[in-house]
Amino acid sequence: MTFRGYLFFMGAATVLCWSAVLAVLYAVDPSTSGVLGILLFYGSLLLALVGTLALFGIIVRKLLFREEPHFVHVAIAFRQSILFALLIVALLLFAHAQLLRWWLILVLITFFTVIEYLLLSIFERHSTT
Repeated sequence: MTFRGYLFFMGAATVLCWSAVLAVLYAVDPSTSGVLGILLFYGSLLLALVGTLALFGIIVRKLLFREEPHFVHVAIAFRQSILFALLIVALLLFAHAQLLRWWLILVLITFFTVIEYLLLSIFERHSTT
């Protein structure tokens, strides 16, 4: 698959995911749907955020690091978009449960930063050997 083809399909999938978020917002009543409605909302939001953040990350990385090959841009941007989308959805879930505190935000940011650092060090070690 070409880089443009990947960007096209990723963009189309992201539009579909945002459509799913809007459909859940308009069609699902959270007070009567229970856990299933909440899971549908947060699941579709997670996928929509991953797609949006990955596309944004690929574009930014392409502009800043022109010498890197396309697959490096895609891999790093996709990994970081998954972690950042998980962070956002986790914060929203804690806020929904009325458990969100300032120290919990710091703990979650630290947790996802450590995961990114560990993944970065693993991939750097494999690329140098």
